[in-house]
Order: sequence, then C-alpha cells, then structure tokens
Amino acid sequence: MLAWSARPDGFCDSSTSVGSTSRASPQNRRAARAGERRFIRTTRRACWILANRFVTGQLADVEVRMRRFDGEYRWFLLRGSPLRDELGKIAKWYGTNTDIDDRKRAEEELRRSEAFLAEGQRLSLSGSFLWRLDTTKSRFQSSSIAPSS
Repeated sequence: MLAWSARPDGFCDSSTSVGSTSRASPQNRRAARAGERRFIRTTRRACWILANRFVTGQLADVEVRMRRFDGEYRWFLLRGSPLRDELGKIAKWYGTNTDIDDRKRAEEELRRSEAFLAEGQRLSLSGSFLWRLDTTKSRFQSSSIAPSS
C-alpha cells in the first residue's frame, strides 16, 4: 500500500510505502522510491475521475490498472479524502493506493467458474440442490428444468 498526501490542486507532495512485503531488488526499490511521486500510465477514465474529485472536493475512490515500479501492470484501488480548513476550503488531500490485483483475479476466476457451472448444468439438464440444515428448507435450482411440486 502506498499512503500519500497532496496539495489542494492534487500535486502529490509526500508518499510512503506502508506494510510493503515486496521482494524487489535494491535497484527496483530505488526506482520505486523515485516513482512513488507520480502515477504511471493510469487510464484516461481514472485520470478524469481523480481530476474531477480534486476540483469538486469529493471523496476519490477508483479502481485502475497501473504499472508498478517493476514494470508489472496490476489493479490498484486509489482513495483520496480532502482535509478542509475552518472555511471549508481544501487544505490538503490524503489518500492510499492499495494493490487489489489478487482480489480482481479471484473475482474473475469466480465469474468464470460460475459460468462453466451454469453451462455444464444447462448442457446436462441438471441443476443445484440447496438444503439449509438450520431451517430444513430445501430448494432445487436450474435454468432448464422446472422444479417439481
């Protein structure tokens, strides 16, 4: 995770890695420290959302693919929150960039697995049986077979 702070206009003025478990080489660690002050190759949508949040002062919360210091593209969750002064003007921004690539891959694998299951059940004219032991209710579910009464 990367924690950062920025001026009211969104320019990053401070950043630090938090809880890093990276096994990067010393050269890559130096590159990471040098590259932490700027986002590399973010998508246009994410740039637009972040710029819009910096202008409007709304909370920033966006998922985006970015290239890490080692050149690998991964999914990150970028979050930013404004600190306001007594007049309500933005005095500073604070935020985090969290690597969520493993979560995104697991979500995609789950979608793929569910699609394979649904297709297999459709082709084999079968379905899923659910039996809740705590309520003793049961249910059969299939897109191709009508449940019997």
